[in-house]
Amino acid sequence: MKTLSWLCGFWLVLFSFSSDLYSQDVILLRTGDEIKATVNEISNDIIKYRKFENPTGPFYTISKSDVFMIKYENGTREVFENTDATTKPKNQETTANEASGALTFKKPQSVYQKDLLLIPKEIRLKYKDSDGALKYYNKGTQFIKTGKILAGASLAASISVGLLVKNPSPVFGWTAVGFSSASLIGSIWITVNGRHKIRKSVELYNSQNPQ
Repeated sequence: MKTLSWLCGFWLVLFSFSSDLYSQDVILLRTGDEIKATVNEISNDIIKYRKFENPTGPFYTISKSDVFMIKYENGTREVFENTDATTKPKNQETTANEASGALTFKKPQSVYQKDLLLIPKEIRLKYKDSDGALKYYNKGTQFIKTGKILAGASLAASISVGLLVKNPSPVFGWTAVGFSSASLIGSIWITVNGRHKIRKSVELYNSQNPQ
């Protein structure tokens, strides 16, 4: 029983570190800033929300043209087009694919060009003439996806053990803790390496395309 309590406490601490990722909506601006919020309404031009830390407080609004993406509480994502860019005269249009300038890597895994956040499709299009950079980027994104899957599976397995097994033996309990810990450490290692590969892809692209 003590082992079960220790196991539950162990995962409660770990879960507290990741709870922010799933307990609120996250509005990701084109500047790279994030707003933790509860999105209330999305109209043609604005997004209406409350700040997450003040759920009964006043409503705030922000222009959709300033927002790159919303990551909702349930894990789904909604990406917004830059409406300002689409309304410019043709001789003034500047898209991410046409923009020039060195790329910049920002954590956790974002790639920017002149303060413009690039989506994966745009990044791969820029890398089309740089086979090495494209390989680094694809491997990096795959590593990060694998890390997330491994972390989620580890957490789910530990919660299942705690809920389904009332009186696990000490050996069983410690084995579960060991498995979960190893999986979590593995997911962190894979994620860090994935980010490193994305950073390498940016560095390689910049070295092959001096600005």
